[in-house]
Amino acid sequence: MNFLLNKEYQHRMAILNHLELTPLQTTSIQEVCDSLSLSSFIVKKSIKQIIEDLNEHHITGIQIKLDSKKISLNSDGTDSILTLQRIYLKDSNLFLLLDGIFKEKEFSLEQFSANQYLSLSAAYLLRNELEVILNNYSISIDSDLQLSGLESDIRLFLFEVYL
Repeated sequence: MNFLLNKEYQHRMAILNHLELTPLQTTSIQEVCDSLSLSSFIVKKSIKQIIEDLNEHHITGIQIKLDSKKISLNSDGTDSILTLQRIYLKDSNLFLLLDGIFKEKEFSLEQFSANQYLSLSAAYLLRNELEVILNNYSISIDSDLQLSGLESDIRLFLFEVYL
């Protein structure tokens, strides 16, 4: 589902997933850089932003500690990185486009672009990007901006997205 996130959020989720899978949930910045093919600057910036996001959204069950060379993830089990993922999704234009297409009966790209403060051409580019993703699931967007394809494919895809 991270494919629906903005690039910055994808970086943050990749770092969190990497930390979660690392033994003792502690690793070096360089290991994260090498494993995820990200620069040291992006990793440090993303980690600082994750820490801010945890504080801003009052997610106290997860703590990230950043030393000069090490990163640690501590979780008490009351929160999950999925909580942050949901927050990031609600701020991602690609997800909001899919959400609008799925939930709204009279969905239009014009209204979506106005609501998200995007140009109409940016909304059409997002639609094209979403169509590429949906094609991997044998789903398309028809001329009425409705999801089309086999019902089972659509249900499985939406289950994965909204789970």
